[in-house]
Amino acid sequence: MWRRMRNALREHGPATLAFRATAAIVAAVSARHVRLVWYVIVAQPVRNDWRIPAKMGRDIFTRWIEPGDPLFGQVPRPEVVIASRFAQGAICLAAERNGELLGFIWLCPRRYVEDDVRCVFVLPPSGETWWDFDVWVQASRRNGIVFAILWQAAHVRLRDAGVLSTCSRITRNNSGSLAAHRRLGAIEVDNVLFACSHRWQLAIGGKPSVHLSRDDANMPRIIISPSLKPSSVPDSAAATSRSRT
Repeated sequence: MWRRMRNALREHGPATLAFRATAAIVAAVSARHVRLVWYVIVAQPVRNDWRIPAKMGRDIFTRWIEPGDPLFGQVPRPEVVIASRFAQGAICLAAERNGELLGFIWLCPRRYVEDDVRCVFVLPPSGETWWDFDVWVQASRRNGIVFAILWQAAHVRLRDAGVLSTCSRITRNNSGSLAAHRRLGAIEVDNVLFACSHRWQLAIGGKPSVHLSRDDANMPRIIISPSLKPSSVPDSAAATSRSRT
């Protein structure tokens, strides 16, 4: 037991473990009517030198998929969620092999309406920062090359659009994803804690720092202000990254 506790502290840190315990207690006391969500907001540069060796992943192809594409039949997301993402201007990049979906990533310019909690992430008006979200890789391939292939193709599109950085939110519990993004050059730019019930929601952190709402008409607008420029990290780091939730 002590060995497991030491390993957990080493991997996640005391703050994350304390939050997990608190979230579990709140859920139990409220009969699961209240849940706590802690988002870490990270920013990472759009890279100019991302190159994957030609011999790696030669049978994996990437393409931008539009609404109604048959590949969405393999996407593990509700149709209503997919439709809402396209409605707000998001685009989806998929990786496939012989018609089998291996992974995908979503990108959104200007602003992103979150579909897990009630909030809008607002990016700088310059258009030099986009929101990346819902990076998913098939479970059997999460330690392989698919993640890197997706990001390389995504960064080509972003560079062509004049984008210098992307921002995203990662749940604090997902220490593996946080570590993977740090290897890609990501830095933490904010933290936001949400306490959500069936109707009411309290958001603490970000800008504004405290916000209480009871419906979508009054959701908080979290202002994101990254300060990153294009840079590079070793290709080996990208190849070992994991997906996030």
